[in-house]
Amino acid sequence: EWTPPPRHSYFLSTKALMSLCQQVLHRVKKEKTLVEIKAPCKVFGDIHGQFFDLLEFFAAFGSPDDTSGEGDIKKINYLFLGDYVDRGKFSLEVITLLLALKLQYGPRITLLRGNHEAADTNIIYGFQEECIERLGKDDGEMVWLEFNQVFEHLPLAAVVEERILCIHGGIGRVETLDEIKRITRPVSICLHPKNRADRA
Repeated sequence: EWTPPPRHSYFLSTKALMSLCQQVLHRVKKEKTLVEIKAPCKVFGDIHGQFFDLLEFFAAFGSPDDTSGEGDIKKINYLFLGDYVDRGKFSLEVITLLLALKLQYGPRITLLRGNHEAADTNIIYGFQEECIERLGKDDGEMVWLEFNQVFEHLPLAAVVEERILCIHGGIGRVETLDEIKRITRPVSICLHPKNRADRA
């Protein structure tokens, strides 16, 4: 059972977080913008920094683990639809665990990009603030930028068994899967609404 760290500290060093981001970035750059996934597949929606909820999902429906004998990662693919950070108190735990799973299990774990995987959004809704609060100003800003570098390279959509389209939200004026495939990454999302209420 996971216990929140004292004083909202964080257990990984800045060096470890930077290394994790760089290794995952190298991996996701090789993925297609539209990922093809085989069934069986578990699909997870918005997590938004709710680490307890993520652990509850794994406890209730099986976990992506191959060490304890209780996990199902060798038999089932995992698809996450984005919005990993912001709003909740433990965005660092959520995104670090998901990136570590991606690094460990490769194509068995697919991380799509949500609208909160954009610096212009997560600077407003709490992810940057959490990084700075828990890692210090300089290290926090550096790690936040590195995470967003990974976010800009995440795939945008997935198709399960050539039948089910999985995507976080609208991606603009596209009408066919081929158009999605042709979108090149990294993709920078620059939103400049007039006020916070206008933001997604």
